[in-house]
Amino acid sequence: MNATLLMRRAAGILPLLIGALMAEATTVVPMPLTTLADHAGQVLLGEVAATRSYWADNPRRIETEVRFVGVEYLKGAWPDAPPEFTLIVPGGTVGTLTARVGCAPEFALGDRWLLFLLPEYRVFPTVGVGQGAFRIRTDPDGTPRVYTADGDAVAGFDDIGFPQTIRARGSPSAQTRGVGRRGVRVQPLRADAPPPALRLEEFRARLVPVLAASRDHALTGPAGRPVHVEWRARPLQAAPGATAPPGPLRGLEAAVEVPGPADQRRSEVTP
Repeated sequence: MNATLLMRRAAGILPLLIGALMAEATTVVPMPLTTLADHAGQVLLGEVAATRSYWADNPRRIETEVRFVGVEYLKGAWPDAPPEFTLIVPGGTVGTLTARVGCAPEFALGDRWLLFLLPEYRVFPTVGVGQGAFRIRTDPDGTPRVYTADGDAVAGFDDIGFPQTIRARGSPSAQTRGVGRRGVRVQPLRADAPPPALRLEEFRARLVPVLAASRDHALTGPAGRPVHVEWRARPLQAAPGATAPPGPLRGLEAAVEVPGPADQRRSEVTP
């Protein structure tokens, strides 16, 4: 394997490693409802009709195309906005490999969501990653109710506008997940007789004045668009005056000796 090919492979894998680290270290600032609304270019309500995960290039990464149907725009509708909406989100499963952003919602077929979408994004399309995504579940009696992306019931809002949530049985909190990776298990507290989750119509009634007073991003098309970032692989070069290392530098599949001033030839060593 020549040096150029080795550097290209390393450059192709580096973005995946960086993405994995970013997903593990996702940190967001808690946001009240007014802040979520101000940052959102559009707020929509819709049902997931299809998902498709695939490999995207430059940088090499897994993305998922999520198609929503029956879309209702609560904020940011543009003229002739269609009742279908396609969202591109980072992460997904291709073959045996799965990638995802920490704390981000996972969209499955048939799920119904109320989403606060950024005009464009670099990490995830919903405001505050999982904070701007509310899942709508229907009770056996047909009443749609509001839950967080983690599955906690939204019981209401405090005076500042932060959601008041109730831990759903079997749904670990962010704190529980965080310490769980370190081998510690936390049992979240639950009320003896917790109130039911907020009805969707009550949630919408609370949203109406907040969205009306929120920032208008004046969009003329779909929100939640990824910011284009182009990665270019460049071959490694030895610094002027550098001396050759005592042994080969071992990499992924081969090792390349960095040339010094007395030897400008690149050699390849098979591990």
